[in-house]
Amino acid sequence: MNAALVAVFPTVRQDGTPLAFTDIASITYQKTSLVGSPPVPGPQQSLKVNLASGTPAQLQPADLLFTDSAAAPGDSYTAFVTDVQGHIGAPSTPPLIAPALQSPPAAPTLSATFS
Repeated sequence: MNAALVAVFPTVRQDGTPLAFTDIASITYQKTSLVGSPPVPGPQQSLKVNLASGTPAQLQPADLLFTDSAAAPGDSYTAFVTDVQGHIGAPSTPPLIAPALQSPPAAPTLSATFS
């Protein structure tokens, strides 16, 4: 399954002061997968870090998108941004959770005439 993630950058800091788009140095996409039986959340892993580039350095529209081609039911996704001073923002909320796949079709009905 694919998980196509789309981020919307924050426009304020945690204290409510403005955050300019050019003050964002990177965005990091993360995933937590279910492991074990019964399944429990495993360790969080960073999937992709998109860094600001160009002159002046800034994130590009493509940096707002990330596709995880190895998504599984129950995977939980978050993202966070880091500003140009190195301050790490809070993770996105709520986390996005990959849905369960559809169950397979039920068994067909079989009939026969024997002679």
